[in-house]
Amino acid sequence: MGIFDIFKKNKDSANDSENSSTSYLENYFKSKLKVDTTKISYSTNDIARIEKNCEIIEKMGLSSYKELKLVPVDSIVTIEDKQELALRLIFDFFVGRKAINRLNNRGDVDDADVMMLGVKYAPDFNQLASTLSAISKGEIGEDQLGNLAYLGEQAVVLAWVLGFTDKPTEDKLTLGSDLVSIFEKCHNTRDLIDASTLRSKEEIMEYADYVSRLDFNCMELALTKKDPHSIKGLDFDCIREHKTAIDQVTSFSIDSFMASR
Repeated sequence: MGIFDIFKKNKDSANDSENSSTSYLENYFKSKLKVDTTKISYSTNDIARIEKNCEIIEKMGLSSYKELKLVPVDSIVTIEDKQELALRLIFDFFVGRKAINRLNNRGDVDDADVMMLGVKYAPDFNQLASTLSAISKGEIGEDQLGNLAYLGEQAVVLAWVLGFTDKPTEDKLTLGSDLVSIFEKCHNTRDLIDASTLRSKEEIMEYADYVSRLDFNCMELALTKKDPHSIKGLDFDCIREHKTAIDQVTSFSIDSFMASR
């Protein structure tokens, strides 16, 4: 369960927040932190990155949450290795695609060109083969299929991190529909790993900081009982999935800052 899912608030607290000069989100974090974030060290890159992204976010007409320190910084992240990320890309794309097909009552025959590509990768990846089989057999319920379908959107971020695509945008969900050519060009899992080029740590960190600030805006809207889908030009679900994916890449979790409940 992510931090967004554990927020609870009533109508009175929402009204109090709207009358306060400090956002409810900031007040919530301050009341729940189990570590002193003032002790987090900031590199020169961190400071420059935060300044740059805050300026971009503010020009978009959104809150930058510049003083909210629960964002990935160099001192507290570890970038996953290329092989692990490549395996995750393969799993997320094919499982997400299969789940979408199942939800739309499309069989493998209806999506044969793409699903046959999975045959090249499944032999090297037992978890992929077993999950695809479980979906085919109807062993996974509709709610879980809905969650699995969003893996396709997380694959969009992983494809960028591994150098296959341009930087993702957060304006609409694509669920990985534009990634098919990556798997067509590679012959197997090892080929895909070798073809990938992990982006620099700073590129990854800059994107992680940016998406975190977009996500804070969505949290704030939800916490004050406003529609988080109402941010013009951005897609709330897209932001959520991109945030989840990039946090996996950086091994970062807001939950690690939270007091136990």
